[in-house]
Amino acid sequence: MALTINMLGTGIFTALIPLTLRSSAPVLWTWIALTISGMFQGSLIPAHQDMKRHWLPVGAGRAVANRIIGFGLTVNFILATSLTPVLATKWGWRSVFHIYAGVTLAFAGLWHCVATDGPAVAINPPAAAEEPAAGSEDQQVVPAKKEKVFEWRIFTVPAVLVAVGCKGTSGLPEYCLTQWLPTEFSERFGSSDTDIAFFRIWVTPLMFTTDWVVGFVEEALMARGVPELSIRRWFSSIGATLEAIALTGFALARTARQAALANAVTVAAYTLHHGGWSANLLEVGGKDTPVMNAFSNILNNAPGFFIPPLGLLIKNRTGSVLPLFAGCSLINWVMNLLFARYCSLEPARDILARRDKMRSSGDGPPPKYRPCVGVCLVNQNGEAFVAQRVNETDDSVWQMPQGGIDEGEEPSAAALRELYEETGVKSAEIVAELEEWLEYDIPNPPAYMRVKGWRGQAQRWFLLRLKDGGESEIDISGLGGEKREFRAWKWLPLDKCADAAWSPKRAVYTRVCDEFQRKLK
Repeated sequence: MALTINMLGTGIFTALIPLTLRSSAPVLWTWIALTISGMFQGSLIPAHQDMKRHWLPVGAGRAVANRIIGFGLTVNFILATSLTPVLATKWGWRSVFHIYAGVTLAFAGLWHCVATDGPAVAINPPAAAEEPAAGSEDQQVVPAKKEKVFEWRIFTVPAVLVAVGCKGTSGLPEYCLTQWLPTEFSERFGSSDTDIAFFRIWVTPLMFTTDWVVGFVEEALMARGVPELSIRRWFSSIGATLEAIALTGFALARTARQAALANAVTVAAYTLHHGGWSANLLEVGGKDTPVMNAFSNILNNAPGFFIPPLGLLIKNRTGSVLPLFAGCSLINWVMNLLFARYCSLEPARDILARRDKMRSSGDGPPPKYRPCVGVCLVNQNGEAFVAQRVNETDDSVWQMPQGGIDEGEEPSAAALRELYEETGVKSAEIVAELEEWLEYDIPNPPAYMRVKGWRGQAQRWFLLRLKDGGESEIDISGLGGEKREFRAWKWLPLDKCADAAWSPKRAVYTRVCDEFQRKLK
């Protein structure tokens, strides 16, 4: 019902816009009609996202289904922006509003007739529980727990911020092409309105094919055991990189064909990376997804206010839209790289609950220290894995694997993740853990630590034993989408590790090696 009302409101007030233009105060009444129509449309998108969250069951086919639904929205956008100049030229601008309003109202009626309240396919529906007979002793009246409507603190979760940010910055390339593609084709290449519409519409089959193929590739990779987060990280990084290159290429194109090809690659690259963060909003947001979508839609639509005047200013001064396109591409690319770093599959409320539990139990790191893990990986001879950092200038300094704990991540999970990302080792088992934080100060901390007020790192240390054949997995080239940390590695007796450590870490290494040597005896 909510979607039906939203579509009816959008259609009705869109149809009223031609009448407001003929009123005694056209600017005022048009602004009012557009504002009300925008309010209906703004609530339509969160309702649509909430519908996807309930209708798309977790399991095989979800990635494909989510991409196909997203494809429909993108196709509508492309068709509308492509056909509008043609329709306006043939029948006038008023007809454009009437046609689009009529399509919206017709679809609202169709939707109301065929829509259902639940998923089309139920996966493993829970068995109905037997209710105790009325008046029996087992029957208890449990008051309903009042559920918090919205958790505003979810915006302190990095996975939420990057997902919302990605959807917001995705509007930058979109508005660049929407506002400047017709002008560039017309002024630079002398293309007609019909040619421009063709150049935009022909990418629709490409988008459909890309969405379909990428969805099946995601399913195939997950079936082979590739972690879903790794797939999203790679797709997000590759798609955003291709989109940035293609969008910049559009501004540099010398012929209409080159520009059309760049536009097609830009659209295809968008379909490659948008599925990751849109699905991330559904999973990380959980029941808060509609509100998160409302905020991200505000960010997504904001470029519509400043891209046109900024583009005109830049083009008048430089004679090209290249600076605008390159700048927008860079912002969107950086945001997608941040998404690749911080995306998560865990609901934000669960992350907040774990954070609160750690703080209330006093099990968190000491203040002003970055929470990290350290991994002491030993082989069958009891020797520890040590390595030299890529940027290490002292050849006598060696260290064990270590790294930061992600928001809401368990220290043990962080230890296994960091071990794999830095060494490639999966065949190892946790033998022991030091259940206290060991901290050390860093002289002249890097900028990212100073911004957060950190003076050093606090580590939870884990002792892991390499399984038989595990040494063949060692690969320090950088895995899991992470940059390379080490340039060389070796096995070193535990009692020698502290002497080889960087001086600020030496006290921590001495304590760790002493404790773990006793565990191994």
